[in-house]
Amino acid sequence: MRNFGTTEFLQAVAEFSKTYPDVRIKITSGGHEQLYQALKDNKIDFAFSDLRRTPSNLYMNDFLTSSDYKVIISQGTFAADKEKVESTELEDLPCILIVGANEAAMMVASRQGYLLMNNRTSKNPGVANLDLVQQS
Repeated sequence: MRNFGTTEFLQAVAEFSKTYPDVRIKITSGGHEQLYQALKDNKIDFAFSDLRRTPSNLYMNDFLTSSDYKVIISQGTFAADKEKVESTELEDLPCILIVGANEAAMMVASRQGYLLMNNRTSKNPGVANLDLVQQS
């Protein structure tokens, strides 16, 4: 899957290859829905992806890793030394949900809202990366 944790993916492939040395691996990349559809259509045997929906009982689901979320927000929205933010502090700001990566980055940079990303893919110059913490 695009933007999937490279370390976890490579580790899983290496362990699989060690356990099943006679199995030939062909790697196909795609978006979450593409991979899910390929599983349903029996075009692929298994998929690595992030969790976008409740895991299907039709498949065996193994969790390889977990990741905290980062709030990607325009610099200057909060104090420069702020490292964490609670969801209540975001209530009056628009949340960017469904756009392409470039468009989302432009929207954040132009102070049109914030978006959530996992901490593996949240490294963008010119924006603040704040830890999202649960309310006490």
